[in-house]
Amino acid sequence: EDPGTVVDLRRLVRGVAQYQTAIFGRYPSESLLVVVLPSNQMQFTSAARSLVVQDPQDHPPEADTNLGQRLAEEHFRLWNGARFHPRRSEMAPFRKGHAAWFTEGATAWYGLRTIYALGIVDDDTLLKIINEWILEYTAHKQASTATMADFEARYLQDPDLARLAHIKGALTVALLDIGLRADSLGTQSLDEVMRRLSFNFSGHKRGFSTKDIEKIVVSVGGEQWPEFFAKYIQGAHMLPLSRLDRGGFIMIRDDQQRPMATDVTDLFKDWYKP
Repeated sequence: EDPGTVVDLRRLVRGVAQYQTAIFGRYPSESLLVVVLPSNQMQFTSAARSLVVQDPQDHPPEADTNLGQRLAEEHFRLWNGARFHPRRSEMAPFRKGHAAWFTEGATAWYGLRTIYALGIVDDDTLLKIINEWILEYTAHKQASTATMADFEARYLQDPDLARLAHIKGALTVALLDIGLRADSLGTQSLDEVMRRLSFNFSGHKRGFSTKDIEKIVVSVGGEQWPEFFAKYIQGAHMLPLSRLDRGGFIMIRDDQQRPMATDVTDLFKDWYKP
């Protein structure tokens, strides 16, 4: 492996670890082993306390948005342990009732927040990623029909539905995070929900359900949230994406009446920071 790439990647891993530790608390183990291998394509393989990164070295690691996002997501999954591995594996077999929309969505959202905070993406790139999520979600053929029961029953068997869980989940988690911040004038956020989930379910083999997440969100954010869960998570209503303008983004409607983010607002200018 190129020594310069290793140094740059080490710096990137350290930045990711420091940012996520500031949000969630101490990393669950004393150390994380990262092995870097040259490869023709980017690939990550994770296990308990270790991460293998196969890197094509096409770009400097700290300037590679895709590498940064993937690394931040993998570190987030490692930090949260088996509860955030909905895919069937020896590390975490998929169980009926697993809240795939949340585990997939929070992984994507916190991955994006991490690389934004580290400066790997700027405002324009952040908007591009958010709008790509919106476009894929609104164009998905199951977006207005898939319920939570569908995700729980068919997540493993239907790759198209699994992709919807990831995209809808990311936007749903963004709405939760921004909504909690807006309702509390910045004193609460999804970070507190994450910390409580980690504390309440540390060591639990079964992981947590959507009901468990809803209970903690309500305890943090108040009684307005059960309706949100009933309509947009348990049900199949299209997400109220215009609400992203409550703190984080300025939203408009495009020619096809889709909500699109056009700017990063300073209403909660530190919304992405711990």
